[in-house]
Amino acid sequence: MAKARYPDVWLEPSDNKVHALIPTKNGEIDIVVSEYISILTLVKNIDTGRFKADLEYLAPDGCIEVVQVDRDVLLDPNKITQLHNLGVDVRMDRIKYVIQHFLNEEIYAPVRYVHEKLGFDTLNGNTFFKHKELIGSTIESEYEGSLEIGPSGSKENWNQMFMKEVLGHAPAEFAIIAGLSSSVNAFIANEIGSDTIIVHISGYSSTGKSTLLSLVISMYGYPFSSRTGLFGNFNATQNALIKTLSGLNGIPVAFDELSMFSSKKPDSFVYQMVTGTEKARLNRQASFREKATWLTTILTNGEIPIAKESSNAGIQARVFEINDMQCTRDAGNAERIKACINENFGWIGPEFVDFLLKYGKEAVIALYYQKHTEMKQFFIAKGISDSIVDRRLIKYAVFLVTAELFQLYMKVNLKIDEIKQIFVGIERDSIAKRNYKETVIEYLKNYISINARRFEVIDKRPKGSNTSEPNGEKYGRMILRDSEVEIEFNENSFLECLTKGGYENSRTVLNELKKSGYLDFEKDKTYRKRKDSLGIIRKVYVLKFTDFVLKSQLDSLERMIRRQPDEAIKKKLLKEKKRLIDLNEANN
Repeated sequence: MAKARYPDVWLEPSDNKVHALIPTKNGEIDIVVSEYISILTLVKNIDTGRFKADLEYLAPDGCIEVVQVDRDVLLDPNKITQLHNLGVDVRMDRIKYVIQHFLNEEIYAPVRYVHEKLGFDTLNGNTFFKHKELIGSTIESEYEGSLEIGPSGSKENWNQMFMKEVLGHAPAEFAIIAGLSSSVNAFIANEIGSDTIIVHISGYSSTGKSTLLSLVISMYGYPFSSRTGLFGNFNATQNALIKTLSGLNGIPVAFDELSMFSSKKPDSFVYQMVTGTEKARLNRQASFREKATWLTTILTNGEIPIAKESSNAGIQARVFEINDMQCTRDAGNAERIKACINENFGWIGPEFVDFLLKYGKEAVIALYYQKHTEMKQFFIAKGISDSIVDRRLIKYAVFLVTAELFQLYMKVNLKIDEIKQIFVGIERDSIAKRNYKETVIEYLKNYISINARRFEVIDKRPKGSNTSEPNGEKYGRMILRDSEVEIEFNENSFLECLTKGGYENSRTVLNELKKSGYLDFEKDKTYRKRKDSLGIIRKVYVLKFTDFVLKSQLDSLERMIRRQPDEAIKKKLLKEKKRLIDLNEANN
Protein backbone atom coordinates (compact mmCIF):
# COMPACT_ATOMS: atom_id res chain seq x y z
CA MET A 1 0.00 0.00 0.00
CA ALA A 2 1.24 3.47 -0.91
CA LYS A 3 2.46 5.68 1.94
CA ALA A 4 0.62 8.82 2.94
CA ARG A 5 2.05 12.04 1.56
CA TYR A 6 1.62 13.72 4.91
CA PRO A 7 2.01 11.10 7.68
CA ASP A 8 1.52 13.71 10.39
CA VAL A 9 -2.11 14.17 9.30
CA TRP A 10 -4.56 11.29 9.64
CA LEU A 11 -8.13 10.21 10.32
CA GLU A 12 -8.09 8.94 13.90
CA PRO A 13 -10.19 5.74 14.27
CA SER A 14 -10.79 6.24 17.97
CA ASP A 15 -12.87 9.40 17.55
CA ASN A 16 -13.38 9.44 13.77
CA LYS A 17 -11.89 12.94 13.48
CA VAL A 18 -9.00 14.36 11.48
CA HIS A 19 -5.86 14.82 13.58
CA ALA A 20 -2.47 16.41 12.97
CA LEU A 21 0.87 16.48 14.82
CA ILE A 22 1.98 20.08 15.25
CA PRO A 23 5.64 20.81 16.09
CA THR A 24 6.26 23.03 19.13
CA LYS A 25 9.31 24.17 21.12
CA ASN A 26 8.81 21.26 23.44
CA GLY A 27 8.14 18.61 20.78
CA GLU A 28 4.89 17.74 19.02
CA ILE A 29 1.28 17.98 20.06
CA ASP A 30 -1.75 16.13 18.67
CA ILE A 31 -4.56 18.50 17.62
CA VAL A 32 -8.00 17.91 16.10
CA VAL A 33 -8.06 19.47 12.65
CA SER A 34 -11.73 18.84 11.85
CA GLU A 35 -14.70 16.62 12.36
CA TYR A 36 -14.99 13.49 10.21
CA ILE A 37 -14.21 14.08 6.50
CA SER A 38 -13.28 11.37 4.03
CA ILE A 39 -12.97 10.98 0.25
CA LEU A 40 -15.04 7.92 -0.62
CA THR A 41 -14.31 7.93 -4.37
CA LEU A 42 -12.43 9.94 -6.93
CA VAL A 43 -14.64 10.46 -9.97
CA LYS A 44 -13.00 10.94 -13.38
CA ASN A 45 -15.06 12.23 -16.31
CA ILE A 46 -13.66 10.43 -19.37
CA ASP A 47 -15.14 13.12 -21.67
CA THR A 48 -13.36 16.05 -20.04
CA GLY A 49 -10.54 14.38 -18.09
CA ARG A 50 -11.64 16.35 -15.01
CA PHE A 51 -11.79 14.90 -11.50
CA LYS A 52 -14.38 15.27 -8.80
CA ALA A 53 -14.59 13.64 -5.39
CA ASP A 54 -17.42 11.97 -3.49
CA LEU A 55 -16.92 13.53 -0.04
CA GLU A 56 -18.40 12.02 3.11
CA TYR A 57 -18.50 14.17 6.26
CA LEU A 58 -20.17 14.78 9.60
CA ALA A 59 -22.54 17.72 9.30
CA PRO A 60 -23.34 20.15 12.17
CA ASP A 61 -26.69 18.41 12.78
CA GLY A 62 -24.92 15.14 13.51
CA CYS A 63 -25.86 13.49 10.19
CA ILE A 64 -23.40 11.83 7.84
CA GLU A 65 -23.70 13.50 4.43
CA VAL A 66 -22.20 12.73 1.03
CA VAL A 67 -21.60 15.42 -1.59
CA GLN A 68 -19.73 15.50 -4.90
CA VAL A 69 -17.36 18.44 -5.37
CA ASP A 70 -14.74 19.48 -7.91
CA ARG A 71 -11.25 18.38 -6.92
CA ASP A 72 -9.89 21.92 -7.05
CA VAL A 73 -12.35 22.96 -4.32
CA LEU A 74 -10.67 20.47 -1.98
CA LEU A 75 -7.12 21.51 -2.79
CA ASP A 76 -7.28 25.28 -3.33
CA PRO A 77 -7.06 27.37 -0.10
CA ASN A 78 -9.15 30.09 -1.74
CA LYS A 79 -11.95 27.70 -2.78
CA ILE A 80 -12.10 25.24 0.10
CA THR A 81 -14.21 27.64 2.14
CA GLN A 82 -17.04 26.92 -0.32
CA LEU A 83 -17.54 23.78 1.78
CA HIS A 84 -18.69 25.87 4.73
CA ASN A 85 -22.26 26.21 3.49
CA LEU A 86 -22.46 22.43 3.06
CA GLY A 87 -21.64 21.96 6.73
CA VAL A 88 -18.11 20.60 6.24
CA ASP A 89 -15.84 21.39 9.19
CA VAL A 90 -13.10 23.48 7.57
CA ARG A 91 -11.63 25.88 10.12
CA MET A 92 -9.83 28.91 8.73
CA ASP A 93 -6.72 28.39 10.87
CA ARG A 94 -6.43 24.72 9.90
CA ILE A 95 -7.11 24.78 6.15
CA LYS A 96 -3.53 23.71 5.45
CA TYR A 97 -3.98 20.45 7.36
CA VAL A 98 -7.39 19.72 5.84
CA ILE A 99 -5.86 20.01 2.33
CA GLN A 100 -3.03 17.68 3.41
CA HIS A 101 -5.65 15.25 4.67
CA PHE A 102 -7.40 15.28 1.27
CA LEU A 103 -4.10 14.60 -0.51
CA ASN A 104 -3.57 11.60 1.77
CA GLU A 105 -7.13 10.38 1.15
CA GLU A 106 -6.67 10.50 -2.64
CA ILE A 107 -3.96 7.85 -2.43
CA TYR A 108 -6.35 5.28 -1.02
CA ALA A 109 -9.63 6.34 -2.67
CA PRO A 110 -10.85 4.13 -5.53
CA VAL A 111 -11.39 5.82 -8.91
CA ARG A 112 -14.82 5.69 -10.54
CA TYR A 113 -15.24 6.62 -14.22
CA VAL A 114 -18.22 8.52 -15.60
CA HIS A 115 -19.29 10.09 -18.90
CA GLU A 116 -21.77 12.77 -19.91
CA LYS A 117 -21.66 12.45 -23.68
CA LEU A 118 -23.31 9.64 -25.62
CA GLY A 119 -22.23 7.66 -28.65
CA PHE A 120 -18.93 6.69 -30.25
CA ASP A 121 -15.56 7.71 -28.86
CA THR A 122 -11.97 6.54 -29.10
CA LEU A 123 -9.22 6.06 -26.52
CA ASN A 124 -5.72 4.86 -27.38
CA GLY A 125 -6.95 3.83 -30.83
CA ASN A 126 -9.85 1.78 -29.48
CA THR A 127 -13.38 2.68 -30.64
CA PHE A 128 -16.16 2.23 -28.10
CA PHE A 129 -19.73 3.40 -27.55
CA LYS A 130 -21.05 5.34 -24.58
CA HIS A 131 -24.57 4.63 -23.40
CA LYS A 132 -25.59 3.75 -19.83
CA GLU A 133 -22.27 1.92 -19.76
CA LEU A 134 -19.42 1.59 -22.25
CA ILE A 135 -19.75 -0.91 -25.08
CA GLY A 136 -16.55 -2.24 -26.64
CA SER A 137 -14.23 -1.02 -23.86
CA THR A 138 -12.57 -2.61 -20.84
CA ILE A 139 -13.14 0.61 -18.87
CA GLU A 140 -16.15 0.59 -16.56
CA SER A 141 -17.88 3.95 -16.86
CA GLU A 142 -21.40 5.02 -15.98
CA TYR A 143 -23.53 7.70 -17.64
CA GLU A 144 -24.07 10.76 -15.45
CA GLY A 145 -25.65 13.11 -17.98
CA SER A 146 -29.08 14.71 -17.83
CA LEU A 147 -30.88 12.52 -20.39
CA GLU A 148 -33.00 9.56 -19.32
CA ILE A 149 -31.75 6.68 -21.42
CA GLY A 150 -32.64 3.62 -19.35
CA PRO A 151 -32.57 0.75 -19.90
CA SER A 152 -35.97 0.01 -18.44
CA GLY A 153 -38.32 -2.97 -18.58
CA SER A 154 -37.10 -5.83 -20.74
CA LYS A 155 -35.65 -6.36 -24.18
CA GLU A 156 -37.93 -9.36 -24.68
CA ASN A 157 -41.09 -7.25 -24.30
CA TRP A 158 -39.80 -4.71 -26.84
CA ASN A 159 -38.90 -7.49 -29.28
CA GLN A 160 -42.35 -9.05 -29.00
CA MET A 161 -43.96 -5.68 -29.74
CA PHE A 162 -41.68 -5.24 -32.76
CA MET A 163 -42.57 -8.62 -34.20
CA LYS A 164 -46.33 -8.07 -33.78
CA GLU A 165 -46.79 -4.35 -34.39
CA VAL A 166 -43.89 -3.15 -36.57
CA LEU A 167 -42.52 -5.96 -38.71
CA GLY A 168 -44.30 -6.09 -42.07
CA HIS A 169 -45.28 -2.39 -42.11
CA ALA A 170 -42.71 -0.70 -44.36
CA PRO A 171 -43.10 2.89 -43.03
CA ALA A 172 -42.47 1.74 -39.45
CA GLU A 173 -39.59 -0.48 -40.58
CA PHE A 174 -38.02 2.48 -42.36
CA ALA A 175 -38.32 4.59 -39.20
CA ILE A 176 -36.49 1.89 -37.22
CA ILE A 177 -33.75 1.85 -39.87
CA ALA A 178 -33.51 5.65 -39.89
CA GLY A 179 -33.05 5.69 -36.12
CA LEU A 180 -30.39 2.97 -36.08
CA SER A 181 -28.65 4.65 -39.03
CA SER A 182 -27.41 7.24 -36.52
CA SER A 183 -25.04 4.59 -35.15
CA VAL A 184 -23.97 3.16 -38.52
CA ASN A 185 -23.46 6.65 -39.96
CA ALA A 186 -21.32 7.83 -37.03
CA PHE A 187 -19.33 4.57 -37.02
CA ILE A 188 -18.06 5.02 -40.61
CA ALA A 189 -18.63 8.76 -41.19
CA ASN A 190 -14.93 9.68 -41.44
CA GLU A 191 -14.25 6.94 -43.98
CA ILE A 192 -17.23 7.70 -46.28
CA GLY A 193 -17.41 11.50 -45.85
CA SER A 194 -20.81 11.60 -44.18
CA ASP A 195 -22.41 13.96 -41.68
CA THR A 196 -25.67 14.41 -39.77
CA ILE A 197 -28.93 13.23 -41.36
CA ILE A 198 -32.37 14.77 -40.89
CA VAL A 199 -35.46 12.67 -41.56
CA HIS A 200 -38.65 14.74 -41.46
CA ILE A 201 -42.13 13.20 -41.56
CA SER A 202 -44.76 15.72 -42.61
CA GLY A 203 -48.49 15.38 -43.11
CA TYR A 204 -51.85 15.61 -41.44
CA SER A 205 -52.40 14.76 -37.78
CA SER A 206 -53.56 11.33 -36.58
CA THR A 207 -51.31 9.42 -38.98
CA GLY A 208 -48.97 8.16 -36.26
CA LYS A 209 -46.05 10.56 -36.84
CA SER A 210 -45.29 11.13 -33.15
CA THR A 211 -45.75 7.45 -32.33
CA LEU A 212 -43.20 6.54 -34.98
CA LEU A 213 -40.65 8.98 -33.55
CA SER A 214 -41.25 7.61 -30.05
CA LEU A 215 -40.76 4.07 -31.36
CA VAL A 216 -37.39 5.05 -32.82
CA ILE A 217 -36.17 6.76 -29.66
CA SER A 218 -37.31 3.83 -27.48
CA MET A 219 -34.38 1.83 -28.87
CA TYR A 220 -31.95 4.20 -27.14
CA GLY A 221 -33.85 5.82 -24.25
CA TYR A 222 -37.07 7.16 -22.78
CA PRO A 223 -39.35 7.74 -25.78
CA PHE A 224 -41.65 10.61 -24.80
CA SER A 225 -41.25 14.34 -24.24
CA SER A 226 -42.69 14.26 -20.70
CA ARG A 227 -39.20 13.66 -19.30
CA THR A 228 -35.77 14.98 -20.24
CA GLY A 229 -34.55 12.56 -22.86
CA LEU A 230 -33.81 12.06 -26.54
CA PHE A 231 -37.38 12.98 -27.53
CA GLY A 232 -38.19 16.68 -27.37
CA ASN A 233 -40.28 19.17 -29.29
CA PHE A 234 -39.75 22.40 -31.17
CA ASN A 235 -41.43 24.42 -28.42
CA ALA A 236 -38.01 25.44 -27.11
CA THR A 237 -35.28 27.96 -27.77
CA GLN A 238 -32.60 27.18 -30.32
CA ASN A 239 -30.04 27.03 -27.48
CA ALA A 240 -32.14 24.41 -25.69
CA LEU A 241 -32.41 22.31 -28.86
CA ILE A 242 -28.65 22.59 -29.41
CA LYS A 243 -28.06 21.47 -25.81
CA THR A 244 -30.04 18.29 -26.52
CA LEU A 245 -27.92 17.58 -29.60
CA SER A 246 -24.60 18.48 -27.99
CA GLY A 247 -22.19 15.59 -27.67
CA LEU A 248 -24.35 13.00 -29.43
CA ASN A 249 -22.26 10.85 -31.74
CA GLY A 250 -24.32 7.97 -33.08
CA ILE A 251 -27.49 8.22 -30.97
CA PRO A 252 -30.70 9.51 -32.59
CA VAL A 253 -32.72 12.43 -31.31
CA ALA A 254 -36.28 13.43 -32.18
CA PHE A 255 -38.09 16.77 -32.17
CA ASP A 256 -41.88 16.80 -32.33
CA GLU A 257 -44.18 19.25 -34.16
CA LEU A 258 -42.26 21.70 -36.32
CA SER A 259 -45.13 24.21 -36.23
CA MET A 260 -44.13 25.06 -32.63
CA PHE A 261 -40.76 26.38 -33.79
CA SER A 262 -40.63 30.10 -33.06
CA SER A 263 -37.56 31.11 -35.07
CA LYS A 264 -38.07 33.63 -37.85
CA LYS A 265 -35.23 31.94 -39.78
CA PRO A 266 -35.92 28.18 -39.63
CA ASP A 267 -33.65 27.47 -42.61
CA SER A 268 -30.68 28.85 -40.67
CA PHE A 269 -31.32 26.52 -37.75
CA VAL A 270 -32.02 23.49 -39.97
CA TYR A 271 -28.68 24.11 -41.68
CA GLN A 272 -26.97 24.35 -38.29
CA MET A 273 -28.52 21.03 -37.26
CA VAL A 274 -27.25 19.22 -40.36
CA THR A 275 -23.76 20.72 -40.17
CA GLY A 276 -23.43 19.37 -36.63
CA THR A 277 -21.69 22.37 -35.07
CA GLU A 278 -22.81 25.07 -32.69
CA LYS A 279 -22.26 28.69 -33.66
CA ALA A 280 -19.05 30.21 -32.31
CA ARG A 281 -19.58 32.08 -29.03
CA LEU A 282 -17.40 34.09 -26.67
CA ASN A 283 -17.02 33.30 -23.00
CA ARG A 284 -16.73 35.86 -20.19
CA GLN A 285 -13.03 36.26 -20.91
CA ALA A 286 -13.87 37.30 -24.49
CA SER A 287 -12.20 34.22 -25.96
CA PHE A 288 -13.98 31.59 -28.04
CA ARG A 289 -15.49 28.82 -25.95
CA GLU A 290 -15.50 25.21 -27.10
CA LYS A 291 -18.27 24.61 -29.65
CA ALA A 292 -20.79 21.83 -29.17
CA THR A 293 -20.74 19.18 -31.91
CA TRP A 294 -22.87 16.19 -32.86
CA LEU A 295 -23.07 13.51 -35.55
CA THR A 296 -26.36 11.71 -35.58
CA THR A 297 -29.72 11.18 -37.24
CA ILE A 298 -32.30 13.78 -36.26
CA LEU A 299 -35.93 12.76 -36.72
CA THR A 300 -38.58 15.48 -36.84
CA ASN A 301 -42.26 15.73 -37.70
CA GLY A 302 -45.01 18.24 -38.29
CA GLU A 303 -47.88 19.17 -40.54
CA ILE A 304 -45.56 21.43 -42.55
CA PRO A 305 -42.39 20.59 -44.51
CA ILE A 306 -38.99 21.30 -42.98
CA ALA A 307 -37.18 21.86 -46.29
CA LYS A 308 -38.74 24.78 -48.13
CA GLU A 309 -38.59 25.40 -51.84
CA SER A 310 -36.23 28.27 -51.06
CA SER A 311 -33.94 26.16 -48.87
CA ASN A 312 -30.28 26.17 -49.87
CA ALA A 313 -28.52 23.21 -51.46
CA GLY A 314 -26.87 22.21 -48.18
CA ILE A 315 -30.27 21.62 -46.62
CA GLN A 316 -31.73 19.99 -49.72
CA ALA A 317 -28.81 17.54 -49.83
CA ARG A 318 -29.14 16.45 -46.21
CA VAL A 319 -32.86 16.52 -45.38
CA PHE A 320 -34.92 13.42 -46.21
CA GLU A 321 -38.57 14.33 -46.16
CA ILE A 322 -41.52 11.94 -46.24
CA ASN A 323 -44.91 13.44 -47.01
CA ASP A 324 -48.34 12.10 -46.06
CA MET A 325 -47.16 8.64 -45.01
CA GLN A 326 -49.44 6.36 -42.96
CA CYS A 327 -46.91 5.84 -40.20
CA THR A 328 -48.78 3.23 -38.15
CA ARG A 329 -51.31 0.69 -39.36
CA ASP A 330 -54.18 2.18 -37.37
CA ALA A 331 -55.01 3.82 -34.04
CA GLY A 332 -54.97 0.51 -32.18
CA ASN A 333 -51.54 -0.31 -33.55
CA ALA A 334 -50.24 3.08 -32.36
CA GLU A 335 -51.69 2.62 -28.87
CA ARG A 336 -50.16 -0.83 -28.45
CA ILE A 337 -46.75 0.46 -29.53
CA LYS A 338 -46.91 3.37 -27.07
CA ALA A 339 -48.06 1.14 -24.21
CA CYS A 340 -45.07 -1.15 -24.71
CA ILE A 341 -42.33 1.45 -25.17
CA ASN A 342 -43.51 3.45 -22.17
CA GLU A 343 -42.27 0.58 -20.00
CA ASN A 344 -39.59 -1.01 -22.18
CA PHE A 345 -36.86 1.17 -23.65
CA GLY A 346 -33.12 1.66 -23.98
CA TRP A 347 -32.19 -1.92 -24.95
CA ILE A 348 -32.05 -2.32 -28.72
CA GLY A 349 -29.76 0.58 -29.64
CA PRO A 350 -26.84 -0.46 -27.38
CA GLU A 351 -27.18 -4.13 -28.34
CA PHE A 352 -27.26 -3.25 -32.05
CA VAL A 353 -24.09 -1.18 -31.59
CA ASP A 354 -22.42 -4.13 -29.86
CA PHE A 355 -23.33 -6.23 -32.91
CA LEU A 356 -22.01 -3.45 -35.18
CA LEU A 357 -18.64 -3.28 -33.38
CA LYS A 358 -18.25 -7.06 -33.56
CA TYR A 359 -19.17 -7.04 -37.27
CA GLY A 360 -16.16 -4.76 -37.75
CA LYS A 361 -15.58 -1.40 -39.37
CA GLU A 362 -13.87 -2.77 -42.50
CA ALA A 363 -16.75 -5.15 -43.16
CA VAL A 364 -19.30 -2.36 -42.65
CA ILE A 365 -17.42 -0.08 -45.07
CA ALA A 366 -17.27 -2.86 -47.69
CA LEU A 367 -21.03 -3.37 -47.29
CA TYR A 368 -21.54 0.39 -47.64
CA TYR A 369 -19.83 0.53 -51.05
CA GLN A 370 -21.88 -2.42 -52.21
CA LYS A 371 -25.13 -0.71 -51.19
CA HIS A 372 -24.00 2.61 -52.67
CA THR A 373 -23.62 0.96 -56.08
CA GLU A 374 -26.94 -0.82 -55.64
CA MET A 375 -28.80 2.40 -54.82
CA LYS A 376 -27.19 4.34 -57.66
CA GLN A 377 -28.26 1.73 -60.22
CA PHE A 378 -31.73 1.55 -58.64
CA PHE A 379 -32.25 5.31 -58.95
CA ILE A 380 -30.95 5.39 -62.52
CA ALA A 381 -33.44 2.66 -63.43
CA LYS A 382 -36.17 4.84 -61.91
CA GLY A 383 -35.05 7.90 -63.88
CA ILE A 384 -33.83 9.68 -60.74
CA SER A 385 -30.56 11.50 -61.28
CA ASP A 386 -29.00 14.89 -60.66
CA SER A 387 -25.93 16.31 -58.91
CA ILE A 388 -27.59 16.41 -55.49
CA VAL A 389 -28.87 12.83 -55.78
CA ASP A 390 -25.21 11.77 -56.03
CA ARG A 391 -24.52 13.50 -52.71
CA ARG A 392 -27.61 11.99 -51.08
CA LEU A 393 -26.63 8.48 -52.19
CA ILE A 394 -24.22 8.40 -49.23
CA LYS A 395 -27.15 8.51 -46.82
CA TYR A 396 -29.34 6.12 -48.82
CA ALA A 397 -26.48 3.61 -48.80
CA VAL A 398 -26.16 4.06 -45.02
CA PHE A 399 -29.90 3.33 -44.68
CA LEU A 400 -29.53 0.10 -46.68
CA VAL A 401 -26.44 -0.96 -44.73
CA THR A 402 -28.40 -0.39 -41.51
CA ALA A 403 -31.31 -2.45 -42.83
CA GLU A 404 -28.98 -5.32 -43.78
CA LEU A 405 -27.26 -5.33 -40.39
CA PHE A 406 -30.54 -5.02 -38.48
CA GLN A 407 -31.91 -8.05 -40.34
CA LEU A 408 -28.84 -10.04 -39.27
CA TYR A 409 -29.06 -8.76 -35.68
CA MET A 410 -32.79 -9.45 -35.25
CA LYS A 411 -32.89 -12.49 -37.57
CA VAL A 412 -35.84 -11.05 -39.51
CA ASN A 413 -36.65 -10.07 -43.10
CA LEU A 414 -37.68 -6.46 -43.67
CA LYS A 415 -39.72 -5.21 -46.62
CA ILE A 416 -36.64 -3.85 -48.37
CA ASP A 417 -38.34 -3.41 -51.76
CA GLU A 418 -41.11 -1.32 -50.19
CA ILE A 419 -38.57 0.70 -48.21
CA LYS A 420 -36.72 1.44 -51.46
CA GLN A 421 -40.01 2.66 -52.96
CA ILE A 422 -40.26 5.05 -50.01
CA PHE A 423 -36.81 6.29 -51.06
CA VAL A 424 -38.14 6.89 -54.58
CA GLY A 425 -40.99 9.01 -53.22
CA ILE A 426 -38.62 10.97 -51.00
CA GLU A 427 -36.27 11.69 -53.87
CA ARG A 428 -38.88 12.63 -56.43
CA ASP A 429 -40.44 15.11 -54.00
CA SER A 430 -37.01 16.45 -53.17
CA ILE A 431 -36.09 16.92 -56.83
CA ALA A 432 -39.32 18.85 -57.36
CA LYS A 433 -38.29 21.23 -54.58
CA ARG A 434 -34.68 21.45 -55.71
CA ASN A 435 -35.85 22.33 -59.24
CA TYR A 436 -38.45 24.67 -57.81
CA LYS A 437 -38.28 27.37 -60.46
CA GLU A 438 -38.72 24.95 -63.34
CA THR A 439 -41.52 23.11 -61.53
CA VAL A 440 -43.58 26.19 -60.70
CA ILE A 441 -43.18 27.70 -64.18
CA GLU A 442 -44.23 24.44 -65.80
CA TYR A 443 -47.25 24.32 -63.50
CA LEU A 444 -48.26 27.89 -64.36
CA LYS A 445 -47.94 27.22 -68.09
CA ASN A 446 -50.11 24.12 -67.83
CA TYR A 447 -52.68 25.89 -65.68
CA ILE A 448 -52.94 28.83 -68.08
CA SER A 449 -53.16 26.57 -71.11
CA ILE A 450 -55.93 24.44 -69.56
CA ASN A 451 -57.86 27.53 -68.44
CA ALA A 452 -57.17 29.70 -71.48
CA ARG A 453 -60.91 30.25 -72.09
CA ARG A 454 -61.10 32.04 -68.71
CA PHE A 455 -58.91 34.88 -69.96
CA GLU A 456 -59.93 37.84 -72.09
CA VAL A 457 -57.69 37.58 -75.14
CA ILE A 458 -56.17 40.78 -76.48
CA ASP A 459 -54.26 40.21 -79.69
CA LYS A 460 -51.70 42.99 -80.19
CA ARG A 461 -49.82 41.36 -83.04
CA PRO A 462 -49.66 43.35 -86.30
CA LYS A 463 -52.40 41.22 -87.85
CA GLY A 464 -54.11 40.28 -84.62
CA SER A 465 -57.82 39.68 -84.29
CA ASN A 466 -58.34 42.26 -81.51
CA THR A 467 -60.09 40.71 -78.50
CA SER A 468 -62.22 37.77 -77.38
CA GLU A 469 -64.29 37.56 -74.22
CA PRO A 470 -63.69 34.79 -71.65
CA ASN A 471 -66.15 31.99 -71.02
CA GLY A 472 -67.37 31.86 -67.41
CA GLU A 473 -65.43 33.37 -64.53
CA LYS A 474 -62.75 35.76 -65.71
CA TYR A 475 -59.22 35.04 -64.44
CA GLY A 476 -57.60 38.00 -66.17
CA ARG A 477 -56.32 39.00 -69.57
CA MET A 478 -54.08 37.26 -72.08
CA ILE A 479 -52.16 39.68 -74.27
CA LEU A 480 -50.65 38.17 -77.43
CA ARG A 481 -47.59 39.81 -78.92
CA ASP A 482 -45.17 38.72 -81.64
CA SER A 483 -42.32 37.98 -79.23
CA GLU A 484 -44.17 37.02 -76.07
CA VAL A 485 -47.40 36.14 -74.32
CA GLU A 486 -48.37 38.35 -71.39
CA ILE A 487 -50.68 36.86 -68.75
CA GLU A 488 -52.39 39.41 -66.53
CA PHE A 489 -53.86 37.59 -63.52
CA ASN A 490 -56.52 39.09 -61.26
CA GLU A 491 -55.10 39.00 -57.71
CA ASN A 492 -57.55 36.46 -56.30
CA SER A 493 -57.38 34.24 -59.39
CA PHE A 494 -53.58 34.10 -59.17
CA LEU A 495 -53.60 33.16 -55.47
CA GLU A 496 -56.25 30.50 -56.18
CA CYS A 497 -54.07 29.14 -58.98
CA LEU A 498 -51.12 28.76 -56.59
CA THR A 499 -53.26 27.14 -53.90
CA LYS A 500 -54.58 24.55 -56.36
CA GLY A 501 -50.98 23.70 -57.25
CA GLY A 502 -50.00 23.27 -53.59
CA TYR A 503 -47.93 26.46 -53.49
CA GLU A 504 -49.06 27.98 -50.20
CA ASN A 505 -46.32 30.60 -49.97
CA SER A 506 -47.15 33.06 -52.75
CA ARG A 507 -44.24 35.31 -51.77
CA THR A 508 -41.75 32.52 -52.48
CA VAL A 509 -43.33 31.87 -55.91
CA LEU A 510 -43.36 35.57 -56.82
CA ASN A 511 -39.76 36.03 -55.76
CA GLU A 512 -38.69 33.08 -57.93
CA LEU A 513 -40.64 34.43 -60.91
CA LYS A 514 -39.10 37.84 -60.30
CA LYS A 515 -35.55 36.47 -60.19
CA SER A 516 -36.17 34.37 -63.30
CA GLY A 517 -37.47 37.28 -65.37
CA TYR A 518 -40.99 35.89 -65.80
CA LEU A 519 -42.66 38.57 -63.66
CA ASP A 520 -43.44 42.11 -64.80
CA PHE A 521 -43.73 44.41 -61.78
CA GLU A 522 -43.58 47.93 -60.45
CA LYS A 523 -40.50 49.13 -58.58
CA ASP A 524 -40.03 47.34 -55.23
CA LYS A 525 -43.27 45.39 -55.79
CA THR A 526 -44.31 42.01 -57.19
CA TYR A 527 -47.42 43.33 -58.96
CA ARG A 528 -48.72 46.10 -61.22
CA LYS A 529 -51.78 48.32 -60.96
CA ARG A 530 -53.81 48.50 -64.17
CA LYS A 531 -57.25 49.55 -65.26
CA ASP A 532 -59.75 46.79 -65.91
CA SER A 533 -62.42 46.84 -68.66
CA LEU A 534 -64.56 49.15 -66.49
CA GLY A 535 -61.74 51.62 -65.95
CA ILE A 536 -61.20 50.61 -62.30
CA ILE A 537 -57.56 50.41 -61.17
CA ARG A 538 -56.81 47.01 -59.70
CA LYS A 539 -53.76 45.06 -58.52
CA VAL A 540 -52.74 42.37 -61.03
CA TYR A 541 -49.90 39.89 -61.37
CA VAL A 542 -48.31 40.01 -64.80
CA LEU A 543 -46.39 37.04 -66.21
CA LYS A 544 -44.42 37.24 -69.45
CA PHE A 545 -43.50 34.14 -71.44
CA THR A 546 -41.18 34.33 -74.44
CA ASP A 547 -40.58 30.57 -74.44
CA PHE A 548 -44.18 29.44 -74.26
CA VAL A 549 -46.87 29.08 -76.93
CA LEU A 550 -50.38 28.69 -75.61
CA LYS A 551 -52.61 25.98 -76.98
CA SER A 552 -55.23 28.69 -77.55
CA GLN A 553 -52.93 30.45 -80.03
CA LEU A 554 -52.54 27.30 -82.09
CA ASP A 555 -56.27 26.57 -81.86
CA SER A 556 -57.03 30.10 -83.05
CA LEU A 557 -54.68 29.71 -86.01
CA GLU A 558 -56.16 26.32 -86.85
CA ARG A 559 -59.67 27.81 -87.01
CA MET A 560 -58.46 30.68 -89.18
CA ILE A 561 -56.74 28.25 -91.56
CA ARG A 562 -59.89 26.14 -91.93
CA ARG A 563 -62.08 29.17 -92.66
CA GLN A 564 -59.65 31.05 -94.93
CA PRO A 565 -60.61 30.75 -98.63
CA ASP A 566 -57.60 32.72 -99.91
CA GLU A 567 -54.80 30.20 -100.54
CA ALA A 568 -52.05 32.86 -100.31
CA ILE A 569 -53.25 33.99 -96.87
CA LYS A 570 -53.75 30.36 -95.78
CA LYS A 571 -50.15 29.63 -96.78
CA LYS A 572 -48.93 32.49 -94.56
CA LEU A 573 -51.08 31.22 -91.67
CA LEU A 574 -49.66 27.71 -92.04
CA LYS A 575 -46.17 29.18 -92.00
CA GLU A 576 -47.01 31.07 -88.76
CA LYS A 577 -48.41 27.86 -87.21
CA LYS A 578 -45.19 25.99 -88.01
CA ARG A 579 -43.13 28.82 -86.51
CA LEU A 580 -45.09 28.67 -83.27
CA ILE A 581 -44.84 24.87 -83.08
CA ASP A 582 -41.09 24.97 -83.70
CA LEU A 583 -40.66 27.72 -81.10
CA ASN A 584 -42.67 25.78 -78.54
CA GLU A 585 -40.70 22.56 -79.11
CA ALA A 586 -37.37 24.37 -79.01
CA ASN A 587 -38.11 25.91 -75.64
CA ASN A 588 -39.81 22.97 -73.99
